[in-house]
Amino acid sequence: MNIVEATKKADSEHAIRRKSWRSTMRLVPTDSTFLTSVFANDSICNVRWEPSKDDLIAEDWEAIPVSLEKIDPLKLAKMLGKI
Repeated sequence: MNIVEATKKADSEHAIRRKSWRSTMRLVPTDSTFLTSVFANDSICNVRWEPSKDDLIAEDWEAIPVSLEKIDPLKLAKMLGKI
């Protein structure tokens, strides 16, 4: 699927990533000031992600389960636009 289709499937329990990425990196798109948060090993490692041209036109995006409970609850609520 493309990045738009994958982003539409992202929610509080699903992140997105490219199948071709050989890492634990996942992205959580938000409508908050946290923008698109980057996760690795179930920890937030960055709050901004800058896609390459290849990322934007790729067709290997997927929505995958993500565990967000390890994140500070206030930070998580802000990230997901709940407060």
